[in-house]
Amino acid sequence: MKQHFAVIVQRTSKWDNSTPPEQQPGFPDHLAYMGGLEKSGAIALAGLMTSTNDVLFVFLAESEDEVRDLLGKDPWQREGKVCIARIEQLALRIGNIKI
Repeated sequence: MKQHFAVIVQRTSKWDNSTPPEQQPGFPDHLAYMGGLEKSGAIALAGLMTSTNDVLFVFLAESEDEVRDLLGKDPWQREGKVCIARIEQLALRIGNIKI
């Protein structure tokens, strides 16, 4: 059964902090891959955490291992520009994320 997982992704030392995400090398491939995850329903939502520049994702997946596998195929993950900082299974009580 699919479950919701919160994922925090952080930028690494390979990230050029003087350049916006859209101008980072590999952005088109990263955007295409993440867009595919959104279209498939694997990503329920995502957004920048403005105080840290980390990104919060909510995934819909069978397991934490599936989430790690999906994110591990992201070009920016493979290049080491970003990394998973934390994954937590969610037990949502209020709200409705439609997939």
